[in-house]
Amino acid sequence: MAELTPVQLLRDMARRCHAQAAELPEGTDMEAAWHGIGFRLGEQSLVVAMSEVSEILQAPATTRLPNVQPWVLGVANVRGRLIPLVDLSRFFGFSEARHPRSGQPVLVMEQGEQTEGLLVDALDGVQHFDDADFNPATPDVDERLKPFIRGQYQRDQRHWALISLTALYADRRFQEVALS
Repeated sequence: MAELTPVQLLRDMARRCHAQAAELPEGTDMEAAWHGIGFRLGEQSLVVAMSEVSEILQAPATTRLPNVQPWVLGVANVRGRLIPLVDLSRFFGFSEARHPRSGQPVLVMEQGEQTEGLLVDALDGVQHFDDADFNPATPDVDERLKPFIRGQYQRDQRHWALISLTALYADRRFQEVALS
């Protein structure tokens, strides 16, 4: 019997592996999916595109700033970066003055060079929806939210209003943090 060269040996091994390999299952049609971060402001369930949130934190200690809107809680030092912290419930007028509770979630969004921390009432984690569950019509939400809502998802009898943090950030009222 002639000895096989290394290349011939590898080819023989590959041929035998292919001969014994099981067939792959037929590809199944996967419904397109959308993923976002679910959170609540009061009783309203909202979801934001994952691309609009750079990270999620627990409410950090803040340093109050003078002459700013009451919904601006101050600035927080997060790993050496100063991040303004906004109470989103208070911005929309859903709650009165309050201090963040221990462990209260903060959604961090970055728009260009600017970073903002948005304090929310509760976090519902990553939500997965089929594209077929999306309805572009504006859902029944508080009027103050409507300019920032881009439709809704529905799953298990629960409605999730899709909010655009990019639209919120671009809003004149959100940009005017200084008191007149």
